Amino acid sequence: MNELEWGVLEMWDKAFRVTCDFASDNGKKVDYEISIPEIGAEAILGDIDLPACRMKVVNGENPMIPGTDDLLLGDIASLVVYIQGGTHFDIFVSNCYAHDGMEMGFLEMLDEDGCPSHNKIIGNQQHSKDLVPGDTLVYAYFKSFKFPDVENVFFDCQCTICMENCFQPQCGSRSKRDVVQVASSNAEQGLAERRAFQSIKVKIPTEFNLTRRSYVNKTEEVDNEKANNVCVSKTSFAFGITFIVAIVIVCVAAFLFYKQYRTPNKAYEEHMHVKN
Repeated sequence: MNELEWGVLEMWDKAFRVTCDFASDNGKKVDYEISIPEIGAEAILGDIDLPACRMKVVNGENPMIPGTDDLLLGDIASLVVYIQGGTHFDIFVSNCYAHDGMEMGFLEMLDEDGCPSHNKIIGNQQHSKDLVPGDTLVYAYFKSFKFPDVENVFFDCQCTICMENCFQPQCGSRSKRDVVQVASSNAEQGLAERRAFQSIKVKIPTEFNLTRRSYVNKTEEVDNEKANNVCVSKTSFAFGITFIVAIVIVCVAAFLFYKQYRTPNKAYEEHMHVKN
């Protein structure tokens, strides 16, 4: 077939049918077993140095100043719980209470959720990592109080240390269920729980202290009044006096000149009147 590319058959061409028969159509499964040894894991244990929770009581509303050992009854103070040098740690403060040290007086200040137990005594806690570089502060303002017959007041708070960030309470803005979830989340992710303690003396104001308070208040009022007054330098004061004196001299000179000018004219008018 020379005209194969044409796709036709001629008379001298022959056609063949070729088939192939196999003895079996079943496939053969080939298996090869290989074993991979297990890689053993070695546990490496290490200790993390957790920062210590500390507490201080500050006279006033500045949590960065040093703590005080005594207050007067009714003073506004700050209860501060903090950690130092723990940039990768955070704290959650809860279960704070005050007592008299003799198991006779007890007052809950912050509950297990970190919220105030008595808003009349203490406010919501505030959290900051920016006030002091490297330190974390949790603080709340309170009005100083004391227990009967004793001067010492002891404060005790639970401090939960977390890695990076703890969930902080948002008291009054969320439901009780959400607040409980925050507390339980801190309990789960907390690395450790510590107790922070501090004690101060709270004294009843005497007549001397009341007088001193009154004097301080009056001094502050005087200082504020002085600050509101306008201060004038000696040069400006002298210039102002000179300017006022110059104006007075000019006015007097103008008045005398006017009076001298009017006197001849008046005499001339009287002379002409008599002549007529």
